[in-house]
Amino acid sequence: MKTGVTMAVVARAAGVHQTTVSLALRGDSRIPAPTRARIVTEAERLGYRPNPLVSALHATRNRRKPGRYATIGIVTTDSEDVGGPRTLRYSRDLFDGARVRADELGYGIEQFWLADPKLTKARFHQMTRTRDIHGLIISPFFRPQETLDLEWDRFSVVAYGYSMASPAVHRVVPDLYHSAVDLFQRCRRAGFRRVGLALEVKADQEADHLCLAALLTDQYLNPYENPVPPLFLERWREAGFLEWFDRTRPEVVVGSVNHIHLAKPWLEGRGLVIGRDVQLLAFGAHPNDIYRELAGVWLDRGHLGARMIDFLVAMMHRNEKGIPHRAQHVFIQTAWHDAPSFVPRVP
Repeated sequence: MKTGVTMAVVARAAGVHQTTVSLALRGDSRIPAPTRARIVTEAERLGYRPNPLVSALHATRNRRKPGRYATIGIVTTDSEDVGGPRTLRYSRDLFDGARVRADELGYGIEQFWLADPKLTKARFHQMTRTRDIHGLIISPFFRPQETLDLEWDRFSVVAYGYSMASPAVHRVVPDLYHSAVDLFQRCRRAGFRRVGLALEVKADQEADHLCLAALLTDQYLNPYENPVPPLFLERWREAGFLEWFDRTRPEVVVGSVNHIHLAKPWLEGRGLVIGRDVQLLAFGAHPNDIYRELAGVWLDRGHLGARMIDFLVAMMHRNEKGIPHRAQHVFIQTAWHDAPSFVPRVP
């Protein structure tokens, strides 16, 4: 795909003013038909592609009542057996943050649930054409998958995280590696050395192994006499978790928030007091929901959704579509949430 071919480039090649090109490409009758045909031919030869946002802005200005510049699509794939796209907390937070930011910038949002058997590939592309959708947000997948079967050249695309393995599109990602590095440093400063990382395999894949990388880095730079081997379970089950816990006896257990939330009563069932006998830290700890009693890394997905919209709108204004030559990964700093599940030994 050619890039950098603007209306000004077409005007220079055709030997006319840029305004004449603009009018000719819109079929304005004030431009003689032979001139219009010559300009259109020159534009096609150069590979000029009109920016849909500019066209939408012109259309908005010509209406009596102001409207939105365009509509942005949010693509989800979660199947009904995991609750669908509107019931998963992380999807709702991401969607809400994106919707608020899009509204501030004058854009609409429409959600497309690709797991819906009625939404075929042909139907999806027909709907996006009819509704003049040129920008897509790829929300996180509950189950990691290789790719989506989309006409990528038609869209500006930004994906959340790493759950979609390919193609290599631009991504907005919570900075999990540095967040995990900070978490393990906090554990050492608090007087704990035996820190165990416990994850489902799919959670490790979704994080692109960044939490594991941070753990191994911490263990290498701060060698312990008997480091805790990490746990990776295909399915998060009580028996598998407790077998690992009994065998390794970690002072601190670190994992995904939903899994640590489940492990808490399992450990309490052993008579252990959380915050005294064992510490719990979670990725995804949140001060305003059912996980607020778990300390750890807070992923503000509403903020992440807003930043995805900022990134996508900038691409749409530049008319950047398709799979980029070199994808950019924008890392967003996380926050820390203190809670009773983690009580330092060293004040």
